[in-house]
Amino acid sequence: AHRPERGCARCLRLDTLLPGLSARSQAVGQVQRFRPRYWKLTWLRRHRREPQPAVLVDANGPYPTFSLPHLQIYVRAPRQMLGDDLRPGQAFLLTFGRVDPLTNEIRVVQATEPD
Repeated sequence: AHRPERGCARCLRLDTLLPGLSARSQAVGQVQRFRPRYWKLTWLRRHRREPQPAVLVDANGPYPTFSLPHLQIYVRAPRQMLGDDLRPGQAFLLTFGRVDPLTNEIRVVQATEPD
């Protein structure tokens, strides 16, 4: 591990890079906010505890794929959360935990079949 010392060349170089990296990071965030998916995920983050209607579109693999038609986005959920009998077109209600629009992270915490 690096231990910074007074006048360390490595630290001085990092200090000179920091303003540019910070500006670049802010610019990336601004570009992301112009993307429609960002705003859809922002809405979903506000409503993440409300069950959202979803349709299973691909039941293969360890993370089957769902469509959220009202938001026009796709998400994946762990197979062990869904049970054994999965069929494309099957309706589910998905509840979300972590939703981060900037990193495009979406975590399904519950998947149930509607009554």
